Amino acid sequence: MNARAAVLPLAAPIGIAAEVDELGRIEAQLAPLKPALKRQKELKEILAGYDQPVMLGDEFVCTVTTSLEDRLDTPTIRTEMGADWCLAYTKTLVKKTVRTAPQRTAPHPT
Repeated sequence: MNARAAVLPLAAPIGIAAEVDELGRIEAQLAPLKPALKRQKELKEILAGYDQPVMLGDEFVCTVTTSLEDRLDTPTIRTEMGADWCLAYTKTLVKKTVRTAPQRTAPHPT
């Protein structure tokens, strides 16, 4: 059991079909928010451009913080050190992606 599972236990399984349908319904409820989320991203970029740590609206306060993040230039390292050297220090992680879509045929029999 990982640390996250210990903190946030999963609900008891209710069956694959019910879980798929519940996830699909939740995603359908969230779909209308996509334009608002796009606008949210745009506004954050605009506000970050003012270079002020605190900004006040009539109803809300906005704070902007800055941090530094180091990233390796992988293509340059691969060119200079060689692909085999990079492979020796490569860590492979497993990533699962879950998506839902409305069924185009009759519902799955239970």
